[in-house]
Amino acid sequence: MIVFKITSQYSNKSDFIQRLYYPIKQWQLAGLNEPSYVDTHRAYALTRERVFAHRPIGELTLLDVVNLSTFLKQQHFL
Repeated sequence: MIVFKITSQYSNKSDFIQRLYYPIKQWQLAGLNEPSYVDTHRAYALTRERVFAHRPIGELTLLDVVNLSTFLKQQHFL
């Protein structure tokens, strides 16, 4: 399973790195406590057991899943 980190740290990043961050539009509906971003700078390959070893903090809404997919395609990740 391929995953990306989610972070709330954005403003202190360089312009180059900021372009690689997808802003989560519905962060409150996703169960996050503050505006957050998907850091697409690096993908991580994890086993299914490792991913589900901890209870997730939140879950992206369908809107953000679709928008993230579009963002990744535009960045030539997909």
